[in-house]
Amino acid sequence: METLTGPVSAGRAYVARYTFLTLLVAALALTAVGLSISDRLQPGRFTDLPLRPAAGTLAAVLVAWLASRTVDRVADGLNEGRYRWQRRLRHMLRVEHDERFREAELFAALIHVLIWLALPLVVLQLWGLSRASFDLLRSFAWTGFNVGQVRVIPARLLMGTMIPVVVATLIRWPFGRMENQWLVRTPNGDPYR
Repeated sequence: METLTGPVSAGRAYVARYTFLTLLVAALALTAVGLSISDRLQPGRFTDLPLRPAAGTLAAVLVAWLASRTVDRVADGLNEGRYRWQRRLRHMLRVEHDERFREAELFAALIHVLIWLALPLVVLQLWGLSRASFDLLRSFAWTGFNVGQVRVIPARLLMGTMIPVVVATLIRWPFGRMENQWLVRTPNGDPYR
């Protein structure tokens, strides 16, 4: 019997761990949703339990988890060029075959930040966050808050990290287009003749 060692076994353990976590969160969400539906069909049975907010919280965590995993898979696929459309995109953006697609990793990290920053707002909304409190949180996100002498504006911080990634990705495109299509059509001789 052959045993797996090294990166292969570590990769399988990594996938198995995330599959287990996904199934666990899905099972908890389905259980809470089932109890919530049962409470709605037979009122008074679970009156002491906050089933609807708990079910919504678990469902929101499951959706955020699945979205996060999907972003990981797409970013990993863009780094490796697994599918044809990913290889074409890598070629169009002038990413070499063995080169890591850093912009995909950075963009994935930013999407992760957005997903996991939005999750607490959804959870607070499910548990009965008042409109005034939600408006206050939105105000803090857009106008900021003071930390000592420094004014921190979260929306500007996110935009300040996202814009360079998008610009770097978009700059790759014209250079790749020039190198792969426009410069190929130019004559090899002296262009000034």
